[in-house]
Amino acid sequence: MSASKSNPQGGTPGLDIAGQVLDVLRSGIAAKQTPPHPHTEEEKQDAAATLAAYSELGPEYQDAVVESFLNRLDAQMVKRNAAVVDSNRKAADLEKQRSGVTTGMLAVCLAMAIPLTAIAMSMGDGLIPLLVVWGGIVMVAVALGFGRGRS
Repeated sequence: MSASKSNPQGGTPGLDIAGQVLDVLRSGIAAKQTPPHPHTEEEKQDAAATLAAYSELGPEYQDAVVESFLNRLDAQMVKRNAAVVDSNRKAADLEKQRSGVTTGMLAVCLAMAIPLTAIAMSMGDGLIPLLVVWGGIVMVAVALGFGRGRS
């Protein structure tokens, strides 16, 4: 079967097999990538050419062909995974920064609760001013919590 013949579905048989080989070889790392990266035509053609060379060359060269293909595949996976790791690191840093801002704002809110409670109690009108002050404090804390969850 030649890599240049077309099958009835419109694809090239050698490229289809090469894509399947790439899927199997990448399965360990690609399974951890979200979303998985589709194979480019260049990758499929490279795999098809490697398969053709593997079948045409004698047994003494087949190991070298496989090793060369795996080295190229490893380099592609390292490059793609480095991009994923970098993206995940940036997202984690941003979340850590947001968490610190929210915690600081909540600390200021609670620090303001002390003088506001003293002022409410000094009014001498009973529990109503105290309930209003602490109701406001709770609403601000809840708003901070919802704001953190959305961003």
